[in-house]
Amino acid sequence: MVGKHRVKVMLALMLLTTLFPVGRSTLRASEATATTRGDATGSLGITLWYPAAERSVATEHVIGPPNDPLFDAGLWQEHAALATGRFPLIAFSHGTGGSALQMAWFATGLAARGFIVVAVDHPGNSLDTYTPAGFGLWWLRPGDVSLALSTALADPTLGPAIDANRIGAAGFSLGGYTVLELGGARTDLKRFAGYCRRTHWK
Repeated sequence: MVGKHRVKVMLALMLLTTLFPVGRSTLRASEATATTRGDATGSLGITLWYPAAERSVATEHVIGPPNDPLFDAGLWQEHAALATGRFPLIAFSHGTGGSALQMAWFATGLAARGFIVVAVDHPGNSLDTYTPAGFGLWWLRPGDVSLALSTALADPTLGPAIDANRIGAAGFSLGGYTVLELGGARTDLKRFAGYCRRTHWK
């Protein structure tokens, strides 16, 4: 019950927080296993949503054809100036075959309430690069998020705005597994293989 009350209080505080305009930018980082997972760039795509300066002008963004969009992604300004201050950070991991952009509705909501969001496109396991290797090597995903976080912290513009004492993580579907690993859970591939044999997965 204490945990539930704490979550409710946190959500209430988020809703009461002054809203910021939202900015978005991207980074790339060299990733040693990206090519193995089927991403020809050999790098990790990182999308950043963040509280933007007051003068920023957000516009609506969609996923899919502009005249027939699949989703409303949210409101933000590309490459907007950062708001003044230091902000907590949430690292985000999408689900299998998803993308950072698909979760923009979540990220922009946090950024508008004073969070920096660092989201990745997992090599070979994202909307743009979906490969058998990328799907099968799912236990490499936590390393992607760690690399994205290190890259953000080292960025000369973004890094100084991150409150390194307030860093969390969130994920959707297989991204939830990724976050569990980041929090200390460990994948046991021998047990996983044994489960597949016992349940006749090939």
